[in-house]
Amino acid sequence: MKESLGRNEFCYCGSGRKYKDCHLKPFYPSEYFSCEITEFDTIKFENRLPKQYFEVGRVDVSFRRPIPWDNEIIDLLKPFTSVNWKENDRWENRVKKRIDKIHHKLDAIKYHIESFKNFERNVETNYKKQITANTTMNKIYDDPLLIYNFESFLFQMKSCLDVFSQLLAYSFKLESTTYTNFGDDLVKMFQKKLQKEGRTEVKTVIGIIKGSRIWIKELVEMRNEVTHFSDLEGLSCFLITQSKETDRYVRVFYPSIPSGERVSKYMEGTWNNMCRLISESAQSSVNYLRK
Repeated sequence: MKESLGRNEFCYCGSGRKYKDCHLKPFYPSEYFSCEITEFDTIKFENRLPKQYFEVGRVDVSFRRPIPWDNEIIDLLKPFTSVNWKENDRWENRVKKRIDKIHHKLDAIKYHIESFKNFERNVETNYKKQITANTTMNKIYDDPLLIYNFESFLFQMKSCLDVFSQLLAYSFKLESTTYTNFGDDLVKMFQKKLQKEGRTEVKTVIGIIKGSRIWIKELVEMRNEVTHFSDLEGLSCFLITQSKETDRYVRVFYPSIPSGERVSKYMEGTWNNMCRLISESAQSSVNYLRK
């Protein structure tokens, strides 16, 4: 029975928690390769409790190398991370877990932005060194690395919005929800709460969500098109324009979304909008929960 349970199903023990958060045990991956050891970490683990109370069979140390945008995300989430959340408080414990998840999502978004910009920059550099023009037609190069990076960016942005909506809901002691209908469903939830309590923090967050509706609608509609129709119609990679034999230069258009806006600028702008959405609502969320 244990083996047939999905990670997100209720645990077989009857705790009411998901299997992944209860009795699902960690395991080692099944495939590996060997490397010659060049040095050892000097990590020391000392068990100071009597053996009959506490025994460790395996200790894993999780780490990752620093990445360029670490400080940016750390500063963004500081209103949440600077709070000493109570582990035994139902709502505060949920908020704490969602902070870790939203950090992961922000990392993923930034990764796709930087990967796209990097690749775009390299292509531009190479074209400026050598390019073959065409006298009969325009040429559009559909590069999978550009397309897939942008599509992944759209998915991670929508996923980040869903995690953010859970963070908001738990901060205001509401049950989990997703960022559906471009935030309209969240607004309805908070409006009901405002009618009951009249708290300033609730009113502030309603205004922030409403003010973000336009850019979120554009984002979600593009993401939905990829989800339901496999690709985003009108997404353009590098476009090399038709030239005359007498031309000395040829125009090359940057990858663009269907509206004509350059993809990398759209990604940066949407990232800034996401950061603004989080930062503007952070203090109200913390203030509400801690009062």
